[in-house]
Amino acid sequence: MSEKKINNTSSLPAARSLSSKCKEGSILLVESSSLLTKAITRKIRKQTSHPLVVTANPTEALEIIDDNPGLLAAIVDCEFPGEGHDQVINLLVEKGIAVIAMTSERSGGDYEDLWVKGVFDIISNDDPRCTGLVLKSLGRLRRNANTKILVVDDSSMFRSFLSNLLKNQRFMIFEAKDGASGLNMLKKHPDVRIVVTDYDMPVMDGFELTREIRKAHCEDELAILGLSGKEISFLGARFLKHGANDFILKQNFVREEFYYRVNLWADNLQLVHDLKKSGITDIQTGMYTRDYLHDYGIKFVSQKNRQSWACAVIEIDYLTMLNEGFGYVVGNQVIKKTAETIKCCFGCDAEYVLARIGHPRFCILFKTANIDRVIEQLERVREEVVNTNYIQGRNEEFDVTVSIGCRISNNLDFAEFLDEALELQDLVVKASGNAVIVLGPDAHRISKELPVRISQLLSARVAVQEELPGRKISSKKCKRVLLVDDSPIIKKIVAGFLQRLGGIEYEKASNGKEALETLRKENFDLVFFDITMPIMNGIKAAAIAKKEFPGLLIVMLTAEQTMVDEAEKIGVDGFMAKPFNFKMIRTCLEGLGML
Repeated sequence: MSEKKINNTSSLPAARSLSSKCKEGSILLVESSSLLTKAITRKIRKQTSHPLVVTANPTEALEIIDDNPGLLAAIVDCEFPGEGHDQVINLLVEKGIAVIAMTSERSGGDYEDLWVKGVFDIISNDDPRCTGLVLKSLGRLRRNANTKILVVDDSSMFRSFLSNLLKNQRFMIFEAKDGASGLNMLKKHPDVRIVVTDYDMPVMDGFELTREIRKAHCEDELAILGLSGKEISFLGARFLKHGANDFILKQNFVREEFYYRVNLWADNLQLVHDLKKSGITDIQTGMYTRDYLHDYGIKFVSQKNRQSWACAVIEIDYLTMLNEGFGYVVGNQVIKKTAETIKCCFGCDAEYVLARIGHPRFCILFKTANIDRVIEQLERVREEVVNTNYIQGRNEEFDVTVSIGCRISNNLDFAEFLDEALELQDLVVKASGNAVIVLGPDAHRISKELPVRISQLLSARVAVQEELPGRKISSKKCKRVLLVDDSPIIKKIVAGFLQRLGGIEYEKASNGKEALETLRKENFDLVFFDITMPIMNGIKAAAIAKKEFPGLLIVMLTAEQTMVDEAEKIGVDGFMAKPFNFKMIRTCLEGLGML
């Protein structure tokens, strides 16, 4: 694979036009071997999301680098004839772009020259694993940017030397001049993952520092690398005995060995972190599990001097019906995409804990909360979900909405807190969903999408049954059905159920006014009316339809027991409770005598 075909570039992936700007975070590949170029290109495009810019010309590479300072990294072939690759590497290092140098096995001196230049990694293209090593190096580049290292040494010169080496590896670096100041730095930055410490220091030496660190941080949370310039035989063993993970003698210091030792411990810590996280993370969504949320919530509310905090519950509306109508594969896609939308709205901010607490439900724990700010954030979540495209198959798409209930307090235990948030979220479901309720210590906020009548439910805390018993209605046979609901997904799911039953024609309307206009133009045997709709609600439309079309059968779709009495007064023929399923639709139509 090390054989170079410098002039044979006809089969290389096309390079981006020099006049165009690369996307932020792009990777530049400068490689003369078409075989290696294809292998690396295939790996990067298949296993990462980074845009790739490819060239086999060092001069062209210099122009690309000059025009695109936002490059994440460059993979540079060091086998070009002349000084072409040196110019490319020097310019990349000057602009702070990470360099992964590709070269054949050479003497240690040549490798050292590349390290001195400040490259991020060196990979041998003679190694059959080289494409995989390139991917691993890119992954390390991303990981190191979020990994903090503390360097403790009383020699400012050597401390600065180590810090610069680690900065070349893209780590976040903190410095301390002795053990005592090192401990203070750890208190300020408890998320430091690696400590590199000298042995012989004033105030507190490396042994004592290591012992103190291990009182608060175990080996799978923080790694310690000991250093010493004293050639004393027992120093390495003593460092390890006191809790260090590794030891290097300064007289034998080799920067390449230092890089690989530090990255090895960073790899190990990341592996332990990932294993731990897998036990507290929902596989499907990447959010925390309900058990983790419960344990975290109990610890959090027990803290003293807490300000108000909030717990929000988000439920995907009509997910059970969606599973019935489109299948569980589509339902799972909706769950994943909704989870991604929620995570995008809150990012990786430490002020929030995101968890999945049920099949259609998510929970957000706000560590600090202001009622106006909270409803603004949750309303953004609701709008983002509504505006997200959920595609089923190639040509069919549908809308998804969520119901959100949130409780703000500073004196409830976590179990009460979560229960009240669930109750508030349930009220939104009963009011046809797609809205937000936030209840604070002294006030509540309701999103403008929610019907005004929810205020009465919120004040009275009405408990509404989730399902109403389907009752037998007339025995007339239904041939044509009109579906009236402002929710596109409800209409699509019910239409899917009717198609599965067969022998039924149907039309759709989005509100009571539109339904009446359709009824006056065409003949129908049965109308499914939603109750809560814009322009004209289902109760008013059903009353008018009963007067104008006495033989028309009307079934109300409702999530609220309180609306049943009002609907019965106008003489409707039946009710079905949301969320309903295929079995309920079939039972209702069997009662009509059409099956």
